[in-house]
Amino acid sequence: MRRITHLESFCIEGLEEQGLSTKGFKLFLDLGEFYTFELGVRPMLFPKRIWKNVSQIPKDKTKDFTFRGQIYSSRDWIRQYPNVIHTEHGTNLESRISGFDHDYYADMCASKFTLCPIGVESYSYRTLEAICCHSIPIIGTQEIDLFLGNWFAYYRHGGLGPYRQDWIEHNYRVFLQRHTYNND
Repeated sequence: MRRITHLESFCIEGLEEQGLSTKGFKLFLDLGEFYTFELGVRPMLFPKRIWKNVSQIPKDKTKDFTFRGQIYSSRDWIRQYPNVIHTEHGTNLESRISGFDHDYYADMCASKFTLCPIGVESYSYRTLEAICCHSIPIIGTQEIDLFLGNWFAYYRHGGLGPYRQDWIEHNYRVFLQRHTYNND
């Protein structure tokens, strides 16, 4: 039996937190969506456990940029920014799946902007993490992130503008509507 990915576990956890069925669950990684018999096709879910923990972290912006993750040739543009940390994984994978990587999220919560280069798929889950942390995503000049689409406000590398509170509020509201089952 194959091991499920952390994105699959996050979606399943988000469904189970709300008492929704996972019957027929299928993750479409290339589209950033999932399917269940009960719900049909929906955007990737972000577990309540994580966004509730993030909501408890102060959002005092003490630095401009952050990135923690793998840097390979298609992500070379991020090397131009301060606070870029190369690791095998952005977060501690064990705590990402079974717990909560407080340091990873606290770093984003302290940053006005989070560098969110596209990875293997046509989106970066980091964009949702950044939005959850009240940090504005920055994507590559030519990248198209399926999560961001026309729903979220973001900047492109080379087109940086100011930190905008109205964008933060808009992004967080849309994040809760599209990527959580927030019934609080």
